[in-house]
Amino acid sequence: MLKRRVGVLIGLIGMLVAVSATAVQARPAGATLIGSEKPTEILTATIAAEPVTITDVLVSEDPGRIIVRKVTAPGAPAVVFTFDPSWGSDFGLAGGDQMDSGPLAAGVYSVAEVLPLPAGWWAGAASCDDGSALSAIGVSAGETVTCTFHNDYEEVQTPKASLTIIKDAAALVEPDDAVFRFRGDLGGFGLGDGEARTFAELEPGAYTVRELEAGGWHFDRVECIAGDWSSRGRSVTVNLTQGEAAVCTFYNEEEAVAGPTGSLTLLEETNPAGGEGFYFTASENLGGPFILDDGGSQVFAELEAGAYTVTGAPAGDWTLQRLECTASDYEVEGTSVTVNLAEGEAAVCTFTHTAGELPYTGPGAFTLALLVGGLCALGVGPVLMVRSRQR
Repeated sequence: MLKRRVGVLIGLIGMLVAVSATAVQARPAGATLIGSEKPTEILTATIAAEPVTITDVLVSEDPGRIIVRKVTAPGAPAVVFTFDPSWGSDFGLAGGDQMDSGPLAAGVYSVAEVLPLPAGWWAGAASCDDGSALSAIGVSAGETVTCTFHNDYEEVQTPKASLTIIKDAAALVEPDDAVFRFRGDLGGFGLGDGEARTFAELEPGAYTVRELEAGGWHFDRVECIAGDWSSRGRSVTVNLTQGEAAVCTFYNEEEAVAGPTGSLTLLEETNPAGGEGFYFTASENLGGPFILDDGGSQVFAELEAGAYTVTGAPAGDWTLQRLECTASDYEVEGTSVTVNLAEGEAAVCTFTHTAGELPYTGPGAFTLALLVGGLCALGVGPVLMVRSRQR
């Protein structure tokens, strides 16, 4: 509401002699009112016996308003745009919406669209129907001004993501032509050692790849170069982000195929029979020491091909007389024997101890000479006898 005080001086009559003022509630003939037809107060002044009227008028005006409209491109995604008006708080409008400011006193106002706009959108034409600039919208009493904002949209072509799977297989004998099969969200495919498969143009999201079991191969691990990934067993899940290029490597090792295992049996014999408490030590690949009595045995089974050593310890008056093996390859040194066990071989070694006797080391040199001399005498004697008879 605007209050407008207007003083109107009507007429000058006569000469100024005396001045008096009175308040009246009627309109004298010839008085003029400004704005409203219903004055709220009229002040009349009488000068020199003739009235002079001064009119005070309280004028009532209709408010103005501003309408803000949002227009977007047909088929564009639904988005709410934010506006900053000078007459109140920020507000939001989607395509096709409008906002009424409500009653506004006559004056100058502004409204602006808040930047930056959502991705893919840009500002188009923006204007007010009365020709006002958006930064200076003139509103008169009772006037409605409509300001329209246009926005255009173009889909933003963002880079896609990719996932590369690499196979790293360590074979016992290179090269190896084994092919490993994969399944998962990217479908089925196969990879050999050193090969890779890249899946491009992927949308952001979670992708799972699982390696199938391969006979004769041990799955070792999977490692990824990615922002967010997790593995479980033979599977890996990668959470791809916009434009990410992730790489995952599956590692395998070829398993050695075990052949038939061998065994080593140790036997104890004594002369005379009944010997007891013969102590033996064994190489680490056989285990700890053991004790055998006459006729006893110690069996080491499930042995891989390789060298195994057993040593007999001194036992009182007993002496090792003989150490023999039934084996494809063995070596005796003193009271020890080393058996080079072949794959699947069953070797047997016998320790023979004698009580109160020195170990047998073969015939002595003197004994050998006597033996040779005796044999010669046996051969020469008959010849001499024949010749003597012939004479």
